[in-house]
Amino acid sequence: MQPEHSNNKVSSTLLRLILFGFLLVNIYVMATTKSNIALGLAGLSFVLISGLLLVPLITESRK
Repeated sequence: MQPEHSNNKVSSTLLRLILFGFLLVNIYVMATTKSNIALGLAGLSFVLISGLLLVPLITESRK
């Protein structure tokens, strides 16, 4: 069996990769869309996902 710490690290890395993929899709949508609603939603989700990716970096630097 794998230690619990290793399992958490794998799931954390996988979550970051998925969020990074969503970030890339949002950048593509913002670059190619002409719809104001789609652009607004992509911009909002871009900010939220960027924040989710940066939170672990900020909390680790404070420890």
